[in-house]
Amino acid sequence: MKEIAPLFLLPAAGIIAVLVTIVSNWFLRRVLRRSRTALAIIRETYRPTQVLLTLLVVRIALGVTDDFTWRGTIAHMLLIGMIAALGWLATQLLYLMRLGIERQFNTRDNGGDKPQLRQRRTQIMVMYRTGFTLIWLITIGCVFMTFPGARAIGTSLLASAGVAGVIVGLAAQTMLKNLFAGLSLAFGDTIRLGDIVEIEGEWGKVEDVRLSYVVVLIWDERRLVLPTSYFTDNAYRNWSRGGQSVLGVVELEVDWRLPMEELRAEFDRLVVDNPLWDGRAKSLWVTNVNGPMKLVRPLISASDADNQWYLRCEVREKLIDWIVENYPHCIPNLHVRSHTAHEVPASRVPIEG
Repeated sequence: MKEIAPLFLLPAAGIIAVLVTIVSNWFLRRVLRRSRTALAIIRETYRPTQVLLTLLVVRIALGVTDDFTWRGTIAHMLLIGMIAALGWLATQLLYLMRLGIERQFNTRDNGGDKPQLRQRRTQIMVMYRTGFTLIWLITIGCVFMTFPGARAIGTSLLASAGVAGVIVGLAAQTMLKNLFAGLSLAFGDTIRLGDIVEIEGEWGKVEDVRLSYVVVLIWDERRLVLPTSYFTDNAYRNWSRGGQSVLGVVELEVDWRLPMEELRAEFDRLVVDNPLWDGRAKSLWVTNVNGPMKLVRPLISASDADNQWYLRCEVREKLIDWIVENYPHCIPNLHVRSHTAHEVPASRVPIEG
């Protein structure tokens, strides 16, 4: 009969605790319904708080019961559950802190400098994930400390871990290197979420920055995953380091006889009428000469790398069509002179492809 009483007392205590938390949650939501911040805190912390308080009440009820066979095991399980619930609650509070900081920066930087906003988002994200990892490492460590056998085993292992410690230290070098590289990226302001980068011969946008790796979304929707240490050990191009707006060039080889003033007039018309142009810069100059050809380099600006890419493609396409339609004799050709016994006039052979 002594073991029957806890079978009714402990579940009853748990049910009462659950009902009290449900009623308290409803009451707090009613009282604080005008405060969005309070409602967000209640919503995110309700479940871990409910689990923690329920386990705590059951643990208290277990303390007033008479001794029985499984009392020690149940008390140990309840302790582990409370430690896990505390870790869960801590991560939810950390998440709320992250949301509050992001909301504050978004409000303060409304209409401000986008690179600075992206830098803060990256720093907040990296710090949140670092804190999340630390919380659960501490939680798991506290759980293991509840096992007397685990403490003894850990002590004996530490006492005889000379060679093993060296091996583990060498194995952890890469992980620690990437960890510190991730913190360096977040606070060194070298790369941020949303940056446009050119890396490993690929062009894409930084989609995610983790402690150990960075995900770059390639233009064809592939994902390039690189360790964070790559960005501290290798060179790469960041097209949006100082802002999203970028300059771009379109290179064309044309015959010397193509009139530049008419080409500039057509180029100006194409750029000004294009909604992708941001109005900052446009120019067209001959930058080099290659035999019978001259290299024409139109320069154009756009608000971001995506618009700049499409603008360059459109300008290149329409300038080629304009040259073909109005000055077909200025299309690049290969000049060939034949050397034979009899003098043969030079011929002009179109370049294929």
